[in-house]
Amino acid sequence: MAQELIRQGSLTIGTDPVLVSEEQIGPQRSVIFLSNQSAGGQIISVSWELTPVANEGIVLGVGGFIQDSIDSGYKPNNKRIFAISSAAGGTLAYHERVLQ
Repeated sequence: MAQELIRQGSLTIGTDPVLVSEEQIGPQRSVIFLSNQSAGGQIISVSWELTPVANEGIVLGVGGFIQDSIDSGYKPNNKRIFAISSAAGGTLAYHERVLQ
């Protein structure tokens, strides 16, 4: 039976790209949930594998989120996940489950 690794917490995101999660080689990401919890109105942009650009791609306003889960019949991407903020001091909450 596969074991499940659970990671959750928050990251401070600024105007330089931040690696949110490493690529999963072998293990399978089963859930990924990312939510912009910034208090100062920062907009956070998220990118799989590519270096993110502020306000482009997957753009999360305050309270905005993206979620992928095998429970919903979708296989989450296993690529590295990066984020960048429109201004310093952004906050990105994350919850990730990986089957090993």
